Amino acid sequence: GGSRYVQFRSHVDGGDETMIIDSYLDNVMIETLPVPTPPYVFHDSFDTGDTNINVNIESRQAEGFIFSEYFSTNGGYSISGNKLLVEDRFSKMQSTANFAPWIVGRDFELSFKLTMTHTGVDWVSIHLLDDGYGPWGNNDFGVLARGLGSPTAFLIGDLADTNDPNHLADISVIEMTQLLGTNYSKAEEHTIQLVSTASVDGTNSYDFVVDGVVIRSDLLYADIDDTVRRIDFFTTFATNNPGGALIEDLSLKLIEGATYEDWVADYGLSGSDTNRTADLEYGGMGDGMDNLLEYALGGNPTNDDAAAIMPTTPGLMESGGTNYLVYVYRRRVDAPQRGLDYSVNLKFNLVTDPWSDLGYFFEVNDSPIDLKFVLITNHIPLSHSDEAFITLKVTEE
Repeated sequence: GGSRYVQFRSHVDGGDETMIIDSYLDNVMIETLPVPTPPYVFHDSFDTGDTNINVNIESRQAEGFIFSEYFSTNGGYSISGNKLLVEDRFSKMQSTANFAPWIVGRDFELSFKLTMTHTGVDWVSIHLLDDGYGPWGNNDFGVLARGLGSPTAFLIGDLADTNDPNHLADISVIEMTQLLGTNYSKAEEHTIQLVSTASVDGTNSYDFVVDGVVIRSDLLYADIDDTVRRIDFFTTFATNNPGGALIEDLSLKLIEGATYEDWVADYGLSGSDTNRTADLEYGGMGDGMDNLLEYALGGNPTNDDAAAIMPTTPGLMESGGTNYLVYVYRRRVDAPQRGLDYSVNLKFNLVTDPWSDLGYFFEVNDSPIDLKFVLITNHIPLSHSDEAFITLKVTEE
């Protein structure tokens, strides 16, 4: 409401620019247009007629919102037929962009398409390196693909695998054929996906997927540093065996957490049963936990599981002459991404006192339950009263 005045510079076609002073225009409309978010953090199609790996970067990588060139220590990387060609022994290449700010603490996927042409048994590796590993191919999050002459298709990192000093698990061509249900040929193009799930204790897990089939799941890896993540390539292709590897559609993509709507759909709920305030157990009598609380704590909205997942008070503890009430509850690891906020609320007199929102103030410990939930322990001082009333408040943005 009200008048809005904007100063314009204008000029007659072919004339000098002049300033419009002490005048106004009616019905000026300024329209802002939303800029669509690219689907990837990073995506390189390698589509260019040039052989230089650092040419036409913006057009090749238009589907991502981060652009990156590459640096190589001794060559060995070029573009051929709109694909990255890797062919020299001990060739080393890394992205110049640091992707850590966008993927650390998030679920994400590293993927690419791979065709093997190397006739020997040597390998090409693709890893995400942090600043603590180095310099080439030593991070446990990544994959090594062996040449056509090897019975091994892949070597993949898994900290839980203690049979190999480098924690590399062997996946044979025979196993690939069995899992895919068709003859696995390294000479054909295959889509490789490493799907990472973030954890709260620094040890993450990932699934290794080929052509849409999960080959290995819950592989463990740990990063030493949280400030750096660069895509790293390394090869051991011997010159006495021709060929190399072709790579295309190299990408990093975030995996957004399931929404509340996804959650109710997974349990087959519909209509008013999907309401966040619905409590469905016992024909609508409920188990004392509405849908939002079930969702936040990891419950089943159709089963009475309140005793298993509701917050607990294991008892009292004393420290420095002060008594503390121990209060423990479950929290989703990706709560911020889901827009969930958990806060402990307290009052000393159930009738006369208002609820006091303590937030995370008395949180003293968190310990992983599984890849989705963490157990939060609070020590709440009882210095003003011998009793207190506590509730967990969960809200959703």
